[in-house]
Amino acid sequence: MTTSIKACTTTYFDGGDMCAEGSSCEGYTLGGAYRVCEENSAFKLHVDMELTAPADFDLEQHRGFALGWGVQYEDEDKVGAYIAMYAKTNKNQASKWDWGTMSVTSPFSVAEVAANPKMAFSQAKNDRPLVWEAVSQDFSGRTFKVSAERDFDTQQELRDFQIGDERYATACFFTLDGKQGCTAPRMLSLNHTPVIVEPKPEIIIEVEPTTTVVEVTEIEVPRVPIDIKVVESEAVAKARLAAYMAK
Repeated sequence: MTTSIKACTTTYFDGGDMCAEGSSCEGYTLGGAYRVCEENSAFKLHVDMELTAPADFDLEQHRGFALGWGVQYEDEDKVGAYIAMYAKTNKNQASKWDWGTMSVTSPFSVAEVAANPKMAFSQAKNDRPLVWEAVSQDFSGRTFKVSAERDFDTQQELRDFQIGDERYATACFFTLDGKQGCTAPRMLSLNHTPVIVEPKPEIIIEVEPTTTVVEVTEIEVPRVPIDIKVVESEAVAKARLAAYMAK
């Protein structure tokens, strides 16, 4: 039986001064981690992001929230991005709050995305096939969490990653009423330290042969007298009777 071992190298980061005093997103903080994971000789990039507001999100006021990130293409001023949005939708003429997730390509550089994420993502096109896959999303109080992952090998040459690659990236959020903020473009180092699994030593248990001795105890059986009666045959009895009558 083959055992699948998943090993990840994790890098943590925060948004630094993305929401400086006087900015449209003053009071918001953004942080998270990205992990390069290996399983069955294949690699994935997994990203976790967490946005914290200065107070509980006011859904009616902001009308919706989006949180995501973008990673530059290889040698091109394009960004492959993932976005998760919590907003009101109209389904079957009923209005309700719901999640939507998108794997997209934006025709802007990482720096341009960081300068105006709402504009950059509004002009993005959906990936076909999808590059990023949703893992989880959660909204509670003043915290908005999103996780997604993608394969290194996407079958799209300019989107593929290799171990050791370095790509510029940014993480961003925006609300539908105009608040927005992004981390400054930073280098995403796609490194991984493999886990070396030592083979388990063979354990040999030696069992010494044993001899089982069965002791037999002599049992004295009491002798029982047997009364043996001799019964004469019919012919003998008749001869004996004839001799007696002849006297």
